[in-house]
Amino acid sequence: PLKSLFGKAVRFESHGCVRTHNVDRLAAWVLDNNPSWNLGRIQSMKTSRVQENVPSRQTIGVYFTYISAWGTPDGLIHFRPDIYNLDTRGTFASNY
Repeated sequence: PLKSLFGKAVRFESHGCVRTHNVDRLAAWVLDNNPSWNLGRIQSMKTSRVQENVPSRQTIGVYFTYISAWGTPDGLIHFRPDIYNLDTRGTFASNY
């Protein structure tokens, strides 16, 4: 992303990137059926910053969930602007 966007408190601009938590574990899971790739090799590649395309031996479905409100364990409810106007597209929320 544009470096200037990181200074904003709230950013809705995107180039299609998706943040990934525990990327090493995700890569190990994706490459689980490829015996030449293990967590150590993945971490070594990540450290080297060398880019290599490695085909997955399985098809993996990727699903996104869009939420504009959520609760946290401390009892707080967080609301964010519905920038895609998707909150009104279904009856899910109105069922509760």
